[in-house]
Amino acid sequence: MSREFEIAVSSSGSEDKYWDQAFKSYKKIIPVEKMNADIERKYLRNNSMSDGEDFNTYYQEFKNKLVRSEHYKKIRLISFLKNK
Repeated sequence: MSREFEIAVSSSGSEDKYWDQAFKSYKKIIPVEKMNADIERKYLRNNSMSDGEDFNTYYQEFKNKLVRSEHYKKIRLISFLKNK
């Protein structure tokens, strides 16, 4: 067992808890990674002359559009905490 793994396991409490946490994390991360890869594949198929930088710009705008569609309201954390 590597030293890094030993540290990770000890910070989790046990090896079983470590693997349980890892499973829960990857259960959330993998679908997001697959979605991102699918978005990039579709973009590149429709924009065959573009490069990775073009996709990065497109993807950032895509994410910003999604955030705007949720109508999030920016707040200042300090004033929010004072009002609690």
